[in-house]
Amino acid sequence: MEIELYHGSENRIVKPKFGVGNIRNDYGLAFYTTMDKELAMEWAVDSNRSGYLNRYKLDLDGLSVLNLDSDEYTILHWLAIFSFAQDFLNNEISISTLAKAMKLGNLGTQIAIKSDKAFHSIRYEDSNLVNSAEWYPAKEHRDELARKKYHEIRNTPWKRGEIYMMKIVDEELRADDVRLR
Repeated sequence: MEIELYHGSENRIVKPKFGVGNIRNDYGLAFYTTMDKELAMEWAVDSNRSGYLNRYKLDLDGLSVLNLDSDEYTILHWLAIFSFAQDFLNNEISISTLAKAMKLGNLGTQIAIKSDKAFHSIRYEDSNLVNSAEWYPAKEHRDELARKKYHEIRNTPWKRGEIYMMKIVDEELRADDVRLR
């Protein structure tokens, strides 16, 4: 099966390179893509710099795919990968609030290419210039809206019966616990 992917960048990237990137990104060293064209266009720009929307085809045959949105995973699996869940780890928000926060801005919709085999399965199609004047305001708006929504849900009072980090520790809950779904 083949899927179409987009990568927003300040450069045209004809041949993504295996083993490069920022180790501190959500999934560590990887080539970050999305199936959402508009999101990739936002990722391509900065306030004073236009960029490129790079389009690829990825052949999934023979690749291992970790889909954190599938039913076999819970929000705790996301915690093992994402580093911004500090409020949950500090027992300041519940697991259901964290799950809502992870969806803000649709930023979790990423496909991270991590293996040498996957890099050999991705094929460059084309690149198009993305105008900063047009797409940076959209990027800022999405970010501002996500931050505002998070601030609202973060400031909700502690809820009896919700699962907080301390409950997971105290009760030694496991990832397969039905209360975490």
